[in-house]
Amino acid sequence: MQVNNQKRQKTFAFFVFLVSIILLFNALPLFLSSINHIPVKRAINQLVKKETLSPKKLDSLIEKSKLSHRIWNNAQYWHDLHLLLIHKSQAVSYFTQQGQQLLFEAQQANQQSLKFVSRKFSIMV
Repeated sequence: MQVNNQKRQKTFAFFVFLVSIILLFNALPLFLSSINHIPVKRAINQLVKKETLSPKKLDSLIEKSKLSHRIWNNAQYWHDLHLLLIHKSQAVSYFTQQGQQLLFEAQQANQQSLKFVSRKFSIMV
């Protein structure tokens, strides 16, 4: 009876270990994208406070935002990318070809964000 009990405990411990490994691998992309997105959130808070960002800083933040939503597709990441692209197009000038391209990318990012949210809410309803 003692041996059978020990065997059950080892089996249970192994099962708990497997479940925790599976949960870890499922949560890892969300964790990595969240860590990667922290500087983007800080920069957007600066933009809301009417502080300016250098063009190089904006370029690096746009790349970080794109990487974040490649790791974990999230409506907030798309929305943040949209805001950064609009701000970058303002810095470049709306009327230049580069400004128009940035506005087009911002529009696409905003549409992706809205698609993501609408899919999420249609599942809930």
